[in-house]
Amino acid sequence: MFRTTDVILIGVMVAAAAVTFKIKYDAELKYEEVRRLEAEIRTERDTIDVLEADLSVLTQPARLQTLVDAYAEELQLQSVEPDQIGSLDRLPETLRQIGEIVSARALEEAITDDVQTGAVSQ
Repeated sequence: MFRTTDVILIGVMVAAAAVTFKIKYDAELKYEEVRRLEAEIRTERDTIDVLEADLSVLTQPARLQTLVDAYAEELQLQSVEPDQIGSLDRLPETLRQIGEIVSARALEEAITDDVQTGAVSQ
């Protein structure tokens, strides 16, 4: 009734059907995982947008000035005046030396640079 080749072919067909079902099932699982990850990404992007909006509200100059006025006595805050900006002469000796070294190196590099800018010579 059944030959050996028929039994083998039926076995191959059943195995192929099982493999096809397994592949389809795995693909559906991966698709669900992708959809879940996309939803997480959307949620994170929305959270970032909300946090950026909060930051812009919190750092508005008018709001900060109101807080400065409200807590000026407690924090003893003072405005920065233009003459408070220092120079290298007012720094401690070690910092002045670093500044002088950096300035000297920058000057040396500016003198020894033979950079051609591509300008048209006349």
